[in-house]
Amino acid sequence: MKKVLVGGCFDLLHFGHTSFLSAAKMLGDYLVVALESDENVRHSKGETRPIHSQQQRKQMLESLKFVDEVLLLPPMK
Repeated sequence: MKKVLVGGCFDLLHFGHTSFLSAAKMLGDYLVVALESDENVRHSKGETRPIHSQQQRKQMLESLKFVDEVLLLPPMK
């Protein structure tokens, strides 16, 4: 089995995200998404982000048929 790993914030899930994830899945058999922590998103995108919590973003990603697993990344110091 060939696993593919991608990562990101995926805060405001949009067509570009789903196109990217679908294409990534076509590169292997099992797609794993490494999901940035709320703290990392806030650091990179500003104090008003994320809109959705890491748990909510995980749930949204898991609802996509081409995502097999979501890994929650811890805050980076």
